Amino acid sequence: MRSNFIEVNNITYSYQKNKIFNNASVNFQKDNISFLIGPNGSGKTTLTKLILGILKLKDNHGRILVNGVNINSYNLAGIGQRIGYLFQNPDKQLFNPTVKDELHFYNKYVSTNKANYEMDVIKLLQLDNIMNHKVINLSEGEKRRLALACIMQMKPQYLILDEPSSGLDNENKEKLTGILHALKKEYFIGSLIISHNKFFINNLADDIYKIKDEKIEHE
Repeated sequence: MRSNFIEVNNITYSYQKNKIFNNASVNFQKDNISFLIGPNGSGKTTLTKLILGILKLKDNHGRILVNGVNINSYNLAGIGQRIGYLFQNPDKQLFNPTVKDELHFYNKYVSTNKANYEMDVIKLLQLDNIMNHKVINLSEGEKRRLALACIMQMKPQYLILDEPSSGLDNENKEKLTGILHALKKEYFIGSLIISHNKFFINNLADDIYKIKDEKIEHE
């Protein structure tokens, strides 16, 4: 039986007079890696912001549940502890001088088995050999893995990644693909990924959803 972790039910949403969704629904499963595709301006980022509670639905314009609970019952921090969000530009999430400083800033949120969990995450994301490196000098792939490691310190149950392959060479795409597979297999953490990258889709996708004509369709 498939378990819906995120349920988007009959949502309608507009920016001023530009309608993005009209009575649209979709479910995302807990342990699946799902891809969200659609043309620019179709509403991909809007949907993720609605799921994260950054944007709010108006009354009677649908509802969104996270793990069976209406997102209106969570504050932003509460949603953040359940869903980790990786920005398209990792520089927006990194603000400490070194890799070690960045990770230690977040590890205070880990309440149990702190040291073991942090080290597991560091090794999984292949950061153990660059702990003393300055963040400003990291490659795009290293920054993306570091931002993901910081998110993982919150022990999220699910991830949303916005164009995670942007700026990555083939080697780093392969690394990130392996990491996302491992998170799913070892930590049972699924993902919703905004991307049109064929390599990512072919190697990761359990489900593909497309935003079209103000609806969300399963491909």
